[in-house]
Amino acid sequence: MSYSNERSVHLVHEHANAPKFCRTNSSKHSSIHVVLVDEQDNILGTEDKLTVHNSNTPLHRGISVFLFNSQKDILIQRRSLLKKTWGGFWSNSFCGHPQINETYEQAVYRHAKFELGLVSLQKVYFIANYRYKFDINNIVENEICPIYLALSDDVIRINEQEIAEVKLLKWQDFKLYTEEYSANFSPWCKEELKILENSEIFKKFMDSAL
Repeated sequence: MSYSNERSVHLVHEHANAPKFCRTNSSKHSSIHVVLVDEQDNILGTEDKLTVHNSNTPLHRGISVFLFNSQKDILIQRRSLLKKTWGGFWSNSFCGHPQINETYEQAVYRHAKFELGLVSLQKVYFIANYRYKFDINNIVENEICPIYLALSDDVIRINEQEIAEVKLLKWQDFKLYTEEYSANFSPWCKEELKILENSEIFKKFMDSAL
């Protein structure tokens, strides 16, 4: 991953071609819906994303992505303070909601472009299915949320409506951050990290076998 430079950001690892980024202010997804499902992931209907999250949020579809570059650095983000759920918390690379006529993997590509300006991903790997329910300030997240690993070395353009800040970390540093600053990370990120690390695909990826 590389970044076009309009505003600086602290990135943990400074490589020879130092990562840079620019910010955008896209709000195209402000009126999207979420897909409501039962525990077997059967579709029950849809609801507007802006109104679905409350103290009794119905179960719906999501995606959660861990994005790496070819140097095996992972991109993490601090969620925008505009977010209704866990605004200002650090989390994995990006998350999102599939639409009614969209597969989970198609949603990965769409959100990579929406949040990070990535028009392509070199690789996308399905890691595992994941079901979670967490609440904060009486606002509940309640999702069936497959975990994906993705690879890109392309330029990133951050959508500041979605992302407040990013860091590029080595995997062990990422793990250390989630342990030392656990209260600053989204709960799903910390659980998904363990699932990802224990997966065979992740092990092969880190060993450059994929």
